[in-house]
This record gives sequence, structure tokens and C-alpha cells, in this order.
Amino acid sequence: MPGFSSVGTFKIFIGNLADKTSNADIKPLFEKYGKVVECDVVKNYGFVHMENEEAGRNAIQNLNGHIVHGQPIKCEAAKSRKGPNTPTTKIFVGNLTDNTKAPQVRELFAKYGTVVECDIVRNYGFVHLEATGDVNDAIKELNGQMVDGQPMKVQISTSRVRQRPGMGDPEQCYRCGRGGHWSKECPKGGMGGGPDRNGYRDRMFGRDPYPPPPPPPFLRDRLMGGGRFGDYESYYDRRGFEDTRDLYERRFTGMTGPCDMGSSMCGLDFPPMTMPPLPPRRDPMPPMPPLGMGSMRDTGFSRGNEYGMFSRRSPPPSGNNGRFREGLLLGLGNPLLDISATVDSDFLNKYDLISNNAILAQEKHKPMYDELIEHYKADFIAGGSVQNTMRVAQWFLKKPRVATYMGCVGMDKYSKILEDKARADGLNVRYQYTNQEPTGTCAVLITGNERSLCANLAAATCFSRSHIEEPENKDLIEIAEYIYISGFFLTVSPETIQAIAQHAFEKNKMFMMNLSAPFLCEHYKKPMLAALPYVDILFGNETEAETFAKENDFQITSRKEIVLKLSQIEKMNRKRQRIVIITQGSKNILVAKDNTIIEFPAMKLPEEKIVDTNGAGDAFVGGFLAQLVQGRSIEVCIKCGIWAAAQIVQRSGCTYEGKPTFSP
Repeated sequence: MPGFSSVGTFKIFIGNLADKTSNADIKPLFEKYGKVVECDVVKNYGFVHMENEEAGRNAIQNLNGHIVHGQPIKCEAAKSRKGPNTPTTKIFVGNLTDNTKAPQVRELFAKYGTVVECDIVRNYGFVHLEATGDVNDAIKELNGQMVDGQPMKVQISTSRVRQRPGMGDPEQCYRCGRGGHWSKECPKGGMGGGPDRNGYRDRMFGRDPYPPPPPPPFLRDRLMGGGRFGDYESYYDRRGFEDTRDLYERRFTGMTGPCDMGSSMCGLDFPPMTMPPLPPRRDPMPPMPPLGMGSMRDTGFSRGNEYGMFSRRSPPPSGNNGRFREGLLLGLGNPLLDISATVDSDFLNKYDLISNNAILAQEKHKPMYDELIEHYKADFIAGGSVQNTMRVAQWFLKKPRVATYMGCVGMDKYSKILEDKARADGLNVRYQYTNQEPTGTCAVLITGNERSLCANLAAATCFSRSHIEEPENKDLIEIAEYIYISGFFLTVSPETIQAIAQHAFEKNKMFMMNLSAPFLCEHYKKPMLAALPYVDILFGNETEAETFAKENDFQITSRKEIVLKLSQIEKMNRKRQRIVIITQGSKNILVAKDNTIIEFPAMKLPEEKIVDTNGAGDAFVGGFLAQLVQGRSIEVCIKCGIWAAAQIVQRSGCTYEGKPTFSP
């Protein structure tokens, strides 16, 4: 079983370590979660042995993605190279669509036993099910089941390759499971054959049986020399190497000397046979003439380049293109723990609250939060505008810790609940802790179809710039490529916003902001105008946009003109124009892009399906960002935002369930 070593400890693999990382850097991190029996760092990876599984699992959950010397480390339960000892049955699954993923198939087979490994290779794959499971039932019931619109084929695997799980490393030969060679050079042979021993292939065929691919047309004349394509046509013409002999014709060499075979064979005269001459050997490629390009040593034309132009091997990936990388998206805002409960009108009267209203908490409201927890069936939701947006983005991205969130909380039980909820949603939370104020909370009081919100910002207002100066947080800011803040954060730490905005400008990162509320455009005009020149994408709703235009003397009332003028405000980063996105409730969404207004229709829902519209704006931005970080077009981003908002308004609070089914 992964994680358990032969000596009874829980073994953890740690990877992606910086070259200067040592045991002294790693061991103290893991000791916070339990006793470390052994810690060994080997170059850029290593292993940690924890005393028990509970401590090990806790360490993995909290330290996977932790920044050490500027790099997010990878933590997972160590797996034996030999694979699990539990006997398994290998099952073939076929006729899958390109959209079918391993977790989806694993879930189907999990009903019939423990799935040790599930690996999907394009439109087919293999499942290793514990032999103690109901293998026959799984095959009988799942064969022909519709998956993503196609009937899945399920049967016992007839392949002799990788009968045991745990041999799926892409760096290993797929025939023998070992590294150091390609499958066609595998010593075990098979369809791929073995290595070219003593030039066997050359003697048989007089040439490399797998020549490099032909050069592109525009280089053939220059590379091959002579004729239209020089020697190209003859070099790649296989007709001269076809063996026209009957493959089933018996051939015997001439027999000379006394017959030493059995009597039944003596006296038979076999005529002497001679093998046809082998075709002349040709050089695999004529010498390449100079192209007048100077030295070719470092170009794709170099023969010495392992991934040169004529290599049969595909070049390695050019690097992570940003999709699903941990730490790709960063959000800063005011974290609040939403405490949601159904109450009666007497409770509202007790704390002088009214339905369908939102206020900031006063001193008289503070006992209310403990009362909700102790005497009502309260639900806890990680809240706050930006934190909601990051949670929704994580819902779409699925891979944990793509989004990092920073804000300030108190040192109390609420911060622990808030952190656990946010981490459960996949966020990498990097809270600043203060003992000056309790964790910010927001009471969501439900009476029938109506709601009353009472927010106590408390510790959220204590965020300071010193938090982003801490080494680990600086590293997280450095690796983020998309940064999002809300206008609410302007009330807390404008100096932090300016520092982050300047960093984004210098590193050419995407910096995004939300107007958030009309009162911010009125009372926090100065810090908002200071941040706006750095903003690449600006979000808001119609009321916020109109208030901004009024406060800044636009002297126009047309919403389209306001949106266009917002996009034309002076901008620091001139490498891309500002995009402004303004929602209008159930009306069309207005987008200013490239000095043009584009409209997108909002998704209209029946009135009876709308439960709570409070989280719609946060969800819209979350869906938008989830597509943006994947490199999708603005049109797709907006459509995803609309879809996300439509899902959230059908539930209480900014909550969701299941997997998102949005399709671009």
C-alpha cells in the first residue's frame, strides 16, 4: 500500500526541491505534524518517514505545494517501485471519448472493489481492480454502459504488458517497465525487436530500416543536392529493397561431403541454392551543405542536437503553459466566515435586524454569532468577495492550490473553521493572523425566501503590507501570473494594492480589480484612481459604473459610453489594452475591448429557481478567471462566468455541488 515502508513507518515522497534544499530545511516542516523517524534529501527529491499514517497524511495535506527556497514542493505518499503486493486483475476499457477522464472511470469501477490503478490512454485504458473485488460483476454490468455518449467496452485485459499496477512511469519502457531505453530497443524484444546487435539490420537491409522523416519541401533541394529533390526520391524509395521471394519457399544451401543425415534423407539431391545479392549499402543521409547561416551547432538543423529537425523523437515540452499550475492565480481580499442559519422574526427583532438588508455589525450584534452556532443548525462557508471568487475558480479547475488567497484573520476558533473550509475547496490559504481582532464573520439569516446579512469585518481590516514581504509569500506572489483584488480591499491596505500592482506591471502579469460597491467609488476615490492605471481587466455592475462616472465627472449617462471610457483611462502597461466588463443583472453584459463595445446575453432563469443572488457577482468572476488562466478567449471566459453565476443563484450563499458541466 502506498506510504507504508517495510519498517512500519509512513513514508512520504518529497519532490521539486531546490538544489540548496537540505534535511535541515525539510525536517522541521514535518515535525509540526508528528514525529519524524527519518529524513533524507537526495538532490532535488527525498523521503520522510513519519511515525504513523495520521501524522503523515496530515503533513501531506498541509505541506504539498509549500514554498521552500522559492519552489513549491511536492508531497505524496511514497509508492513502491514493485507496485502493491495485493493481487489485482487488469481490465481493459475501450471505446472511450476524448473527454473521458480517469477519475470518471475509476468511480464506475469503485463500486465493485478497490481500484488500485486507473490509467486512460486517449480512447482506451486499463483498470487494476483488487482480485478480491467483484471483477466478473464489474465486466458484466459495465460492458456497454454509456459513458459520455458512447458504449464503453469492458473485458479482461489480454495484454502481457504491465500486469501489475505501478509501472506507468512515462520514462519507462512500456514493454519491460524499466528505464534507460526506448521500447523498440527493449532487450526483451517482441514486436519492437531488440537492439541492433552488430549491425544486424544494416546487413539485412543495407540501410536504416527506420530512416529519419523527410525534410520539409523548402529545404529538400539544399539538403539533398542534385535533381529536383536531389537524392531524396531515391533515398526514400523502398521499391529497391522489396524482397520478391516467396516467404514460404523452402531454401537449402548446397550439401557437399558424405551424407551424415538419417537414412530417410540420404540419396535426396538438393540443388545448391545461392542467396540473391544484398542491395548496396547507402549512407543514411548525404552530408549537409552549409546553408549560409553561420554555425549550426545550436540550431534545430544540428545533427548533434538530440531533438534536431530530423529526430524521430518528439521534442520535450517547452515548459508549463500555465494551465493548472499551482500558484498560478492569486487573490487578495477580506476573508469572512459566513455563518448561515434559518431563524424566525423574533431572532431578527432581538438584534434589531430586518429582512432583505445588509449592514456592518455593531457592538450589539457581536453576541449573535455565538448564539447562531450554539442554538441553531448553522452552516459554515468560507466567504468574503475575493475568497468566494477563488473558490468558484477552483471548482472549475479541480486541481487543488491553483489559486492562492491572502487576507487577515484572528487567532480564534473561527479562523480554524474558515481555513479548513477554504482548504477543503482547494484554496492555498496564506492568512495573516492578528490578536487585535477576532476573525471576520458574516451572519446570513434566512427567514423563508428572504435574507438578512450582518458582517463584522474585524480582523480583515488588520491586513498589513508586511505580510506580502514574508519570504514564503513573496515567492507565491512571484510565481503567480494572474492577480485579482476587490474594491473592498481598498478600505484595508491601499499600500499593499499599490505594491502588488507595481509588481504586476514590472513582470507583465495580468492585474484585475472589481469596483465591488458604489460607496467605494464615492468614499475611496483616491486609492481607487491610484490603482486603476495598473488594471488590465476591470469588473463591476451597472450601479458601480454609473457611480464611478458621476464621481469622476464623465458627463455622460449612457452605460455603453461609460464602459468604453473606463477602458480608455490612462494605463501603465501599454502591451495590452484594458478590458472592462460590466454586468447588468438580467440584462446584457457590456464588454469594452479594443475600443469596441460587445454585448453578451445573460442567462435568464425562472423566478422560482432563484434562491439567493448575493454571490452571483463573485461567481461570475470566478468562472471567468477559471477559463482565463487556461488561455481561453474572452468570449469563452464570459460565457463561463454567466454559467457559474446562474448555478450559484439557485443555492443559498456562494455554494455549489457536484462537478461543473460547463462546456466552452
